[in-house]
Amino acid sequence: MSAQGFVSGDTVYVQYVSRDPGFTNPENLSLTNGLVFVICP
Repeated sequence: MSAQGFVSGDTVYVQYVSRDPGFTNPENLSLTNGLVFVICP
């Protein structure tokens, strides 16, 4: 992970977005729940 710039003690916030081509804008977007985690040594 250090190659990506993450170091021990960093707090990381993530969320995934996806598109469904079967629907028109803006109903074609979907978001996951957010996730927070801390990188431990």
